[in-house]
Amino acid sequence: ARPAYRYVTNSSSPIVAAYYRARERMPSTRAALWGAGSYALSEAGHARFGAFPPVTADDLFVDQIFLDAEKCIVSSVPVLVRTPVSTSALLAVLSRQSRGSAEPFAQSTRSNTVRELVGTVRGLRSLFDAVVYAALSILGRRGSGHKSDTAVWERDNSSR
Repeated sequence: ARPAYRYVTNSSSPIVAAYYRARERMPSTRAALWGAGSYALSEAGHARFGAFPPVTADDLFVDQIFLDAEKCIVSSVPVLVRTPVSTSALLAVLSRQSRGSAEPFAQSTRSNTVRELVGTVRGLRSLFDAVVYAALSILGRRGSGHKSDTAVWERDNSSR
């Protein structure tokens, strides 16, 4: 389970805000365990895998172990997720996320993401947001080519 969350973009650049508007419209962001900054497992859920493997994306790892019907978004006051302020800060986060998505356990979600993203387009603004999302996602993947022995934990320091 994880708490509900809401993106806070009031200090973000227009490009970063567009990225998160597109992301917020995608159904997978409302059902997955990743994204809120925290999640919880029952003892039985944790027993499915034992010790956490040395992965970048532990939330994605856990999310992919469970069926959608086994996941729960707790009805609560949403956790506020402060988004990066600048495009360069967002690209650092996307680079880390892309590296995590490329780890051996991760199942590719690219085709589903493209389908979801196209499905969010309802007009010019949502088309703009989808194009921004796609472009930044591609740029983030290009920046994730670190070798495991030299990888760094890219993070957004702009909103802290």
